[in-house]
Amino acid sequence: MLTAILLAVWLNLFLAFSDPVVQTWAARYTAAFLSNKTGATITIQKISLGLKLQLVIEGLEVTDLHHNQLLSTQRLEVIPAAYHFSKALKLRSVSLDQPSFHIVRYEGEDDFNYQFLIDAFSGNASGSSTGQTDYPVEVFKLALTEGRFSYIIAGSDTVPEREMDYNRLIVNNINLEAQQLHLRGDSITASITSLSAQERCGLKLEKLSTELTLGDGFANARGLRINLPESALDLDLRMRFSGLRAFDDFIDSVFLIAEMRPSRLQMSELGYFSEELFDMPNMLSFQGKAQGTIAEFRAEGFRMAYGTTTLLEADVNMTGLPDIYSTYVRASIRNLTTGITELERFRIPDGTIQLPSKVKSLKQLSLRGMFEGTYKDFITRFNMNTGLGYLAADLVMRTNPLNDRTNYKASFSTKQFELGKLISDQGIPGKTALAMRVEGSGLTAADAIIDLSGQIIAMEMPGTVFSGIDLSAQFEDLTLTANAKFNDPKLTFRLSGSADFAPEKPVFNVDLRLD
Repeated sequence: MLTAILLAVWLNLFLAFSDPVVQTWAARYTAAFLSNKTGATITIQKISLGLKLQLVIEGLEVTDLHHNQLLSTQRLEVIPAAYHFSKALKLRSVSLDQPSFHIVRYEGEDDFNYQFLIDAFSGNASGSSTGQTDYPVEVFKLALTEGRFSYIIAGSDTVPEREMDYNRLIVNNINLEAQQLHLRGDSITASITSLSAQERCGLKLEKLSTELTLGDGFANARGLRINLPESALDLDLRMRFSGLRAFDDFIDSVFLIAEMRPSRLQMSELGYFSEELFDMPNMLSFQGKAQGTIAEFRAEGFRMAYGTTTLLEADVNMTGLPDIYSTYVRASIRNLTTGITELERFRIPDGTIQLPSKVKSLKQLSLRGMFEGTYKDFITRFNMNTGLGYLAADLVMRTNPLNDRTNYKASFSTKQFELGKLISDQGIPGKTALAMRVEGSGLTAADAIIDLSGQIIAMEMPGTVFSGIDLSAQFEDLTLTANAKFNDPKLTFRLSGSADFAPEKPVFNVDLRLD
């Protein structure tokens, strides 16, 4: 009997809400009630009920207290999963067609434009409380189609059109499929099976999936998979922040912890975050752990591959991003292997890495060492095995900010090194061990000033080995002067010479003295 009564009530409601007049009246009444309660201007075109017990709201729009659109949707359909709402609201599905949500903090105001709605439904008019509730909401299936979202801090400085502006996020073409959405108090959990969108700057998210948990000051994304047009990332990501306003300064204020499984990254797709990277279209594969803010982070057990021969294994600390030129890097390099030809293909903002032609004879490199500093000011120390032999070096490079002139100081040594092949001198056919020091300034022949000194410890020649050869050289104003002293028991002599590279045809002078 009770079932028949409930069915009869439902059928009468369904038939009533099938009448366009009733649908319009219900929409106007609901909109007027909500407008009166919240102080917003709320409009609804139509409310209807379906045979599957679904509630359908069409043409919903809510404006904020500045009479700008806060949220809207062309169609909202809700299907309940249970009909006892005293302890929880359980919904079988919620779908929104062309929803829009616009978060704004107007100039001169402390709260965002949605705060008045929270105050209205929480009974708090102070504007400072979020009005938390422990009344749980469960949605088994959530779908958004062709959505739009914006987050704007009015009055903030603008950035170039192609760069991500964290104070002016405008996201279009949002399509979302999610399951098991749970809201309770200030926490939200959901299984996002598919999310795609495109930000104003041009960044396109082709697909995102994750197990998401949001709470007061944190967000966890487990099994996070992100697909961009060329990149594919697989990681677990945790974020820590002190309220929503931390996202006003995302680069410095949101702390990230990432455990990255094997992923691939097209560096130019990071250009939306740092414009210089648009000019670095290099495809990288990587994995490892990282934590910190974007501006200051460290990566441990980091492993990165490029091309077919390049592999980097290192621990890295970086401070100063997204400005790649001023970023301070501290790197402990456990292993770096690469080939010269592949290294020359690596794109940098100024083009490609330009290496002297003679360096190509090194062929394959395997390196261990450290790097500390910036793009133009750094210290590096490394040991390297090459196709020509073993090389160790310490290098300090400093750039004067007043005149942009580069100064450098280096020491390097070799063992079993085929020096003749490096300098294209067939007169040195064997392997060489040497220790040298270089100090100078300037990076072009026209402005370079260089002082070199050291010793050839051993140099293989046909049928013998020479040792104890002291060397010194100076280069300035396109003029080279050099001195050598052979102290080997088998041969003792002094050699001095000069070369003037200023004329079209260089002028050479050599003086040899036998002892």
